Amino acid sequence: MVTALIPVLGYARASQVAAAVLDGRGGVRDLALATGSIAATDLDRLLGHG
Repeated sequence: MVTALIPVLGYARASQVAAAVLDGRGGVRDLALATGSIAATDLDRLLGHG
């Protein structure tokens, strides 16, 4: 799922989100939103939630 975020977040930030998910610090959606780089509606569209 994080791969879908690379065009928006960039590789480095998407990798940080992926690492945080693997570390158990939260889910992809919550951690991606926490970057402040993507709006919830855009994120949901990219992740197929809306």
